Amino acid sequence: MGWGQGDFSYFAAKHLPDFGARGCALSHGKAIADFLFEEEKPFLLMLEDDFCVRTAMDVAQDLEAAIEQASLWDVYLLAHNAPIPIARTPLQGVYRVVNARTTAAYLVGRPYASKLMAVFFRSAEMLRQVKEIPSPAREIAGGLFRCDMLWNQLQQSDRFWARIPSLILQRPSYSDVEKKMVDYKV
Repeated sequence: MGWGQGDFSYFAAKHLPDFGARGCALSHGKAIADFLFEEEKPFLLMLEDDFCVRTAMDVAQDLEAAIEQASLWDVYLLAHNAPIPIARTPLQGVYRVVNARTTAAYLVGRPYASKLMAVFFRSAEMLRQVKEIPSPAREIAGGLFRCDMLWNQLQQSDRFWARIPSLILQRPSYSDVEKKMVDYKV
């Protein structure tokens, strides 16, 4: 693929130790906003700090193939949890999916980035609002409004593609959202 240092931009995450899910949504929304405002590149490859590559060569080849088909997808998921394949794509082992969770690794093009950004900022605002409601409703609503749950609405009508199984995993790490060590095994 031939990527050089100039092909990468790094964005700082919004650290909210008392509200990790909101920090995650704000971080993704702002990274996309910065990409749209500051970059002219055609794609944003989002990799969270806890991503783990199974095989680097496979990921590079997968990204090349995905970019060649970019007019056919809106978000290309490199990591996912619980996806349900609903249609085949022209790429071997890649499916249009719904119910795919985790924002650990994905590729989005400029044409769709603002729509995805809006979902992340809506997630952050909804999470802010539910913080004031009493338990257990706060926890239930908070789970539904996490950004990797809210983007399921987009997956129903838009084109989220994913290789199954994924080539990128979310490695065991401390979760600001869960406030503990987690290993989602995906």
